[in-house]
Amino acid sequence: MLASGVPLLRALDIVKSILGNTVLMKVFGDALDPALGFLPRPGIRLYRGASTFAPRPQGEFWAGHVRQFFFGAESTYITDHTGDVESWEVTAYPLSFVTPAGGSVDLVFIPTYERLDASFEIAPGVVLPIDEYHFLRSRLTLATRPDRPVATGAYVDLGSFYDGRLSELQGYVRFASSTGALQTELNGLHVQGQLPEGDFITTLWQVKTAYAFSPDLVLSFNGQYDNVSRNIGVNARLRYTIHPGADLYAVWTRGWLHPPGAERPLEAEPVDSETVVKLRWTFRM
Repeated sequence: MLASGVPLLRALDIVKSILGNTVLMKVFGDALDPALGFLPRPGIRLYRGASTFAPRPQGEFWAGHVRQFFFGAESTYITDHTGDVESWEVTAYPLSFVTPAGGSVDLVFIPTYERLDASFEIAPGVVLPIDEYHFLRSRLTLATRPDRPVATGAYVDLGSFYDGRLSELQGYVRFASSTGALQTELNGLHVQGQLPEGDFITTLWQVKTAYAFSPDLVLSFNGQYDNVSRNIGVNARLRYTIHPGADLYAVWTRGWLHPPGAERPLEAEPVDSETVVKLRWTFRM
């Protein structure tokens, strides 16, 4: 009996590994205060469902090109407590796969509905009026295998957006030394919106670097610039682990402002600076 049941159990394991379904419902009362922005808005009912089919292709051809495919969709549907629809979004994955080396390709379509009950400033000077909006976004994401010394990836997101159009392009390049002691990453984001209420362009650059002199002594650096605030910010942190549960931190933060109309592209005025030393000590009874 056990021997005859093994193939059936194996078949069920295979089906379980390639099929995934999720359904949930959440209710949030009017008294909810999402002050930090990590929670959904108050006074809503949220319905979410997802279904995924993730087969692993067989055969000599697929073995060298595709490790696993992913097909599926997920949907979010939000109403108020009277049942009136506030927004919904469907994310469909008609083509998504991972290569044997760990690279990935994802093509996504995102039809969206959004009801604005109050005007909304989506960019400085660009205010969306009260209305109901239907729009369709599409996104293509490419990424190389993440365990190589140099890894890179990018996505392009295009389509309609509220009552206009928006294009978004983001990419990164990551380098890690052979020992893993040095890691650095450069990120770039460019967003361009064309709406009847006005056009806008947002550009963001980020650089992150970390060097581990030893497992107990790590120096990290973060830098960022965006063309909206025109602020250049850097943060450097040195962490020394005295022993597990006890850490000493030295943190330096500095900000500069790129003045509007500056003649030189690298011209900047210092606006703030801060140095902090922290000691964290854990006592166990």
